[in-house]
Amino acid sequence: MRKKIHFLSVFIIAISVISTLNHASNVSISFINKDNEYDDVTYYSGVKIVFVYLPTCPNCHQEIDEIKEVENAYNITIFGLSAKFNESNEQILNYKEENNLSDNWIMGYVTNKTILDYKIRIVPFLIILDDFNNVVAIFEGFTYATTIEEKVKIAINHETDLYISNPQQDNSDLLKILFIIIGIGVSIIVIAFVVKPGIEILYYKIKDRKEKKT
Repeated sequence: MRKKIHFLSVFIIAISVISTLNHASNVSISFINKDNEYDDVTYYSGVKIVFVYLPTCPNCHQEIDEIKEVENAYNITIFGLSAKFNESNEQILNYKEENNLSDNWIMGYVTNKTILDYKIRIVPFLIILDDFNNVVAIFEGFTYATTIEEKVKIAINHETDLYISNPQQDNSDLLKILFIIIGIGVSIIVIAFVVKPGIEILYYKIKDRKEKKT
C-alpha cells in the first residue's frame, strides 16, 4: 500500500512539474549591439520597448515621435534595432543622432533569430516588456503613443491578466511528455488496482481447485 501511495505522490509531483514548465517564460530578444557583440534585451532591467526599424522606412520615423512622447512620461529603456543587413555602426549612430534620440535608447541590429521568433514581417515593429521580461504587447506597423502608453502602464502595474502569451513558447514537446507520463501512470494504476488483484484471485481459485482434487 505504501508503494502505491508513494507512486501516486511521485506521479502528482511529475504532473505539477510539467505544468509549471508549460507555463514558464523563456523570453529572449537577441540583438547585436553597437560594439558588434551578441546581446539580449532581457539582460537589461526595467520596463522595455523594442523598436525594430528600417532607416528608409517613413512610418518608422513617425513612430519615433510616438515613442518619444511615451518616453518623456515614463522611465523606460528603448532598444532601436535596425533590420537592415550589412549596416555599419556609424549608420545606426547617425540614425540616433539624426532623430535626436536620448541616452535611454540602446542601438543595435536585430538578429535573424529574433525575426523568426517574433515573426517580424513589417516595420515598425514594437515589443513591450515589463521588468520581469514578460511580453505585454506586440505591435506590427505604425502605433500611436496613446496605445503604447496604455501597454507601458500595464507593464509598470504588472497587470498580468492583460499580458499576451509568450510568442516563443512551443508547448508541443511538453504536452507530449505530459501525455506519456499520464499514459504510463494510468497503466500502472490499472495494473496495480485492477489487473493484479484479478490475477491474484484467479491464482487462488486455481490453487483451491487443485487442492480439492488432490
